[in-house]
Amino acid sequence: MKRPFVISVLILACSLLATLAEGASNASVSVIPTMNQLPERGLRRIFRDSEGYMWYGTTNGLCRDDGYHVAIFHPGNANNINGIAEDSIGRILVATDKGVWALDKRNYRISPLDEIRIGSRPVNSLHVTADGDVWINQYGKLRRYDRIGNWIKDYNIIDRKGKATYVSGFCQARSGEIFMTSYSRGIYRYEKDKDAFEMYRPIGLDVPLGQIVQDRRNDHFWVTDFRASLYRFDPDADSVFVQSTIHYWNSHRTENLLDFTQDDHDGYLWGISRNHLLVFRPEPDGTLTSINHPMAYNFNGASMMSVLSTPGAIWVGCLDRASSVIYLDNNVVDYALPAVRGRYENSPVITAVLPADRRNLLWMLQFRSGLMLYDLANDRISYHDDNLAMDVLRLRMAEEMGASPSRNGVWVSQERSLMVYAITHADMVMSKADSVSISSYVTPTAKITKLFEDSSERLWIGSTEGLFCFDLNLREFVGSYPDAGIISDIVEANDRRIYGLSKERGLIDVTSLKFKLLSKEVSFHNKNSAMATSPDGKIWIGTDDGRVYDYNPADRTFTDHTDRCSGLGQSGVKQMYVSEDGHVWAITDSKIVEFNPRNNLRFVYDAGKDTNLGRLLSRTPCRVGQGFLGVGGVGGIAVFSSNPALDEDATSVKTVITDITVSGESRVLEADGDMFDDGQLTLNPDDRNIEFHFATLGYRYPTKMRYAYRIKGFDKEWRYTAMGENIAVYNGFSRGSYTLEVRACDEYDRLSGELTTLEIKRLPHFYESWWAFLIYFLLLLLSVGYVLVLYRRRLKKQNEELWADSEEMIKMRSYLSSPVTLPEEEFQKLDRILLEKATKVVEDNLNDSDFDVNALARGVNMSRSTFSRKIKSITGKTPLDFILEIKMQHACKLLESKNYSISQVADMVGYGDRRYFTTSFKKEIGISPRDYQNGMRANKNEEDEK
Repeated sequence: MKRPFVISVLILACSLLATLAEGASNASVSVIPTMNQLPERGLRRIFRDSEGYMWYGTTNGLCRDDGYHVAIFHPGNANNINGIAEDSIGRILVATDKGVWALDKRNYRISPLDEIRIGSRPVNSLHVTADGDVWINQYGKLRRYDRIGNWIKDYNIIDRKGKATYVSGFCQARSGEIFMTSYSRGIYRYEKDKDAFEMYRPIGLDVPLGQIVQDRRNDHFWVTDFRASLYRFDPDADSVFVQSTIHYWNSHRTENLLDFTQDDHDGYLWGISRNHLLVFRPEPDGTLTSINHPMAYNFNGASMMSVLSTPGAIWVGCLDRASSVIYLDNNVVDYALPAVRGRYENSPVITAVLPADRRNLLWMLQFRSGLMLYDLANDRISYHDDNLAMDVLRLRMAEEMGASPSRNGVWVSQERSLMVYAITHADMVMSKADSVSISSYVTPTAKITKLFEDSSERLWIGSTEGLFCFDLNLREFVGSYPDAGIISDIVEANDRRIYGLSKERGLIDVTSLKFKLLSKEVSFHNKNSAMATSPDGKIWIGTDDGRVYDYNPADRTFTDHTDRCSGLGQSGVKQMYVSEDGHVWAITDSKIVEFNPRNNLRFVYDAGKDTNLGRLLSRTPCRVGQGFLGVGGVGGIAVFSSNPALDEDATSVKTVITDITVSGESRVLEADGDMFDDGQLTLNPDDRNIEFHFATLGYRYPTKMRYAYRIKGFDKEWRYTAMGENIAVYNGFSRGSYTLEVRACDEYDRLSGELTTLEIKRLPHFYESWWAFLIYFLLLLLSVGYVLVLYRRRLKKQNEELWADSEEMIKMRSYLSSPVTLPEEEFQKLDRILLEKATKVVEDNLNDSDFDVNALARGVNMSRSTFSRKIKSITGKTPLDFILEIKMQHACKLLESKNYSISQVADMVGYGDRRYFTTSFKKEIGISPRDYQNGMRANKNEEDEK
């Protein structure tokens, strides 16, 4: 490998890592998915309970969010919710402008708390300490209650001027100490032996202190005031208070914090002011540095009311726009490229992206603007036409781009041109370094489809009329393969073998400049669109109809991974990419599937959801650093890092049954007596349309999850919901006991090992009860006795009739013994009965090949000789001819229907041998079955009539 190529790869490997280190964040922001279900958009308070449910306080109710569905509760006639907490017995406590309300999560009944003392007066906040005590913050009073709601004591609250006021901050430290502020000049501590709050640390300034929060990683506290300052309060340090002025990162204007929290990811403090989301980094000296966090831009000018930290996320409640969640551990970094909009006043539409020769610099193709260089660190941009000498190349219509390690630049082709240019730069000023034309090898209507420079400094040019190789050192074409057809991709494997992908012919090997077709027997021709090499030497191929294959050069086999690499649907694969950890990436217009072939796990990135790019347009995936993938599209570029969760085979995410509805009515949120009680559901006999609602209380990817469930005693196998669905529906159950089992299948398609169960009991109808069955048994006994009596009477009567020497028996004996048909009317009636009986016996045994005269005689309860004599006297036919006539009549009807073949008809009338059937049919009907089925029977009938 040439030295320039090695240097280039090393530069690319550190490019993105350096970019990230200089301030780019891998956080992402998204609107709370269930916002459209809320009674109003404005969220005054956000709270997460011990189970993981999210609770929102609005001016029109309290809302419980499980990630799929929002349940709304109304605490009395209160309008504003000022605080939410959870007590030690599982109740959600709500501070409102009309007192405090308690929502019992066991039955979801809501009731007021201490209507005598608290009344319907405003409550600013409430807090629950580790001992279960509840502290209610009202004007001039901090009211204390035990864990079951019994009042303990009221504490007077005054401000720094000695006047009655509210508690502004309340915090219980991990050590158990309770600290409180009240617009005072210092911090109060609860003295247990005195049962009183006393000034613990005066601040020495005439400022009203506000909220107090203990640091997540250290023992010190963070305290706000209402004069645009935030303090580090360290009870054990010599310098108790360290003051930091609050201002937006690029402004000197100070701002007051209305609410703040600390994340568990970086330890940053996140605060909301009048119209900014502020982010601060704690420094070792106790001060705070305001940082330019890219996610904060999304909230500029917003009227925010609350901010909450949950594991890996920051929740921001807004009044004038959709409330959102900032996820801190995202593996996608979006770059909006503001300099593009500033230059041409249009949004970035990036069709190709490649790393340049220095840190933070990328080559890009912008739709209808052409080739550009972009400095991500400084949002600096330069276009090809900034150099007048480049303007003649007409690169504004550039279509294809490939890396050029030998020229320290890129190869670029333009629309409706067969010329390829090597472009380099000096301090972001572009210049032409080389050019190659394939005009002498193709027709003028040909189009360049792919550019690739290999490690031997050869330029491979793919086109709609074949593949061509130009040696950059010899300055001549050394390979021409017009039979390759339309080329969609070109790669170089780790062993330096060169592969091309043809739309028409599949995978080809052009190593050593020899053309070798590798996919003769593979059925994905005419659909090949992209390919990539993996560290294990395999070639991965994507197609226009969303299929994914790999080719193993070791055994020359192709393997279809489409079903396991699920998520593409019918979307055409635009590019394939394999990261250093072996993860395979299939890139389409609307999504990217990251797939781990070692364990068949996958993750689907949706455009517009998991990345800010509205569409993914890049025809050239950008390998930037170890495990990083850069993709261009509508809105800028996105850089993806490998998802480590795809290397973890197991997950222990637990499923929660969030609701159960019967005929549309909830048995959980609108409890009815004891029909649902902590893990057991009781169903009435007539209950129908039973829906079980599931959730994992993970709010980031509910649309990517599904659930496996079954009801033991009812389902034979596990059922699965569709992706994004969380409801299992049953129409009803028989009486008895059942067990519902459910487990989550997470966003990586991993089935959780955590099993959630629910016992189900279906009550019996009155006719299914034990006493009803006792009555049934007694009635059965009576019925059996009555039947036995009737049977004995009938048997006696039959015996009497059997021995009676009646005139009817004499006539029957005469009928059977007579060799001919007798003229009497009664004997003619017996003839008809015998014929009907005999015909029915034959028809009932029509397809029995072993049915003969003996069987027919037995069927009419006569001996063979007697039956033969009587049937001959009645019909003039032998028993065999009688049977043959009936079978052939049925055969004619079957043939006339044309629904059956002749062999099928033969089987249906009891002939196992088709030739024997044909002979019999022709003997009886006069023509062959084939002719009869083809309509020649009409001709025969006409001849018979003549």
